[in-house]
Amino acid sequence: MAEDNATNKGLSIRYIRIKGNDRTRAYVIERKLQKAYQAKTLGTVIASLEEAMFGLQQLNIFEEIHFEMNDVEESDQTVPDLLFDGLSDDTTLVDINITVREKRVFGAKVMVESDGQSTAESTATISLKNLLGSGEMGQVSAGTDTNLSSILQCNVTWPSFYNLPCSMKIFGSSVTNQHWKTSGYNENLHSMGLSFLQHGIDGLSLSFQNDQRDILPTTLLKSSGNIAATKAISDDCQPTTKSSVKLSYTKDTRGEGVNGGGNRFVPLGRSYLVDTSLEMAGLANAGDVQFTKFRGLFQYWTPLFRKAPNATHSWIPMLTVGFSGGVVVPLPSGIGGSADNASKNRVRINDRIFLNNELMLRGFERRGIGPRAESITSKPEEVLHRNSKQPPVEAGYALGGNGQFLASARLEFPFPIPALHYAGCRIHLFGNCGNSLPIQEMYKVSSWKKSMRSTAGAGFVFGFPICRLEINYVLWSKKFKGDQCCDTNKWKWGISATFL
Repeated sequence: MAEDNATNKGLSIRYIRIKGNDRTRAYVIERKLQKAYQAKTLGTVIASLEEAMFGLQQLNIFEEIHFEMNDVEESDQTVPDLLFDGLSDDTTLVDINITVREKRVFGAKVMVESDGQSTAESTATISLKNLLGSGEMGQVSAGTDTNLSSILQCNVTWPSFYNLPCSMKIFGSSVTNQHWKTSGYNENLHSMGLSFLQHGIDGLSLSFQNDQRDILPTTLLKSSGNIAATKAISDDCQPTTKSSVKLSYTKDTRGEGVNGGGNRFVPLGRSYLVDTSLEMAGLANAGDVQFTKFRGLFQYWTPLFRKAPNATHSWIPMLTVGFSGGVVVPLPSGIGGSADNASKNRVRINDRIFLNNELMLRGFERRGIGPRAESITSKPEEVLHRNSKQPPVEAGYALGGNGQFLASARLEFPFPIPALHYAGCRIHLFGNCGNSLPIQEMYKVSSWKKSMRSTAGAGFVFGFPICRLEINYVLWSKKFKGDQCCDTNKWKWGISATFL
């Protein structure tokens, strides 16, 4: 009862003084304090200041933020006219001093990702934080991979959009995706768009994007010197414009301190990840392609045993289950699809779903499962890549699927060397299964069961702050003709920020 009386005690903020905002404009901070200004009790003032602190931290422009509350002396009870309304005689007035230390304007980071066998990619990013003082974030990224793909992109994000609980981002990119080795084509992609993101790391985002795309075949016939492509690929080798709307939702509790700590690549407590997106292209007949694509990923971590009450670190094995799936189909005519335009309302190869991450189906290479094109010629020695002396994959080029399903179950054990365990190292046992099917087969349950791929094995896990490294030993695998999978009883490693 005494505690309730204390929190209901009349209290109001008189002045807020801000220090340390050398670049940041005062309104950026004051915008987060509007509820605190309106609060009239001790409990509501504290709650609103905690909310303001969280909002300022989400701006990602301050190294440190300190709030200090000081009582107003009786000899200095000057009250602004706006505060007289609603104040009682026993209301205590306080002043709030806010001291911030701003982050540096310039920042840089490098990301490296590999499929563990033939492909590795690296991206360097330069960021500009709060350069104009409005909390904006600008980024410029450039990268490449071992297939000579290239990427150049830039974006500017404003933390608040008309005082709504969302940020606004304008982005653009120029990308060359080189798929000559796995699918026999390269893609030039120029994009620009606008997105709105719910405040915080997790939440909803809504994006509007326009892509100018061009697919170029890369297979060279030695005998004639001509560029050739199978019909499944040549039908899509033409410039297209994609205008799409995308709605995404993400909720990630991995690595949160309240759930046991660790980081999001090697959590130490019960946690989960939900990541979904729905994309519609060609609404109102905009652009040259029309389709609907849904993708989802769910991952759940839980300890096998309860943590000891006085334990300072978790040495408990973790059980992880994960599921990932995707479907892409022509846009239904009822919501804008062109039923009378078959060339427009169909799913092209650069819109289909591929296995693009080795850690999603361990043991298999990128684009290693799913439908494949027929051979261009019966003489493999006559076929070369346009940009390389290497021949194409013997099984034919990957065409991508209209439906994909992946599942994983793993047991992660503490690393026996304490220093490495504290650094994020683990030992794990894994089992995976997955499949990718074309549109004519994905509606049949029997097709999914008949050609389900699977692998099992053990390996080492290293959870870094920005990615996850796995070195796995494949003990058993079930694969089909044309699949790109490493042999059993062999090691395979991979690095990625996304895994199952």
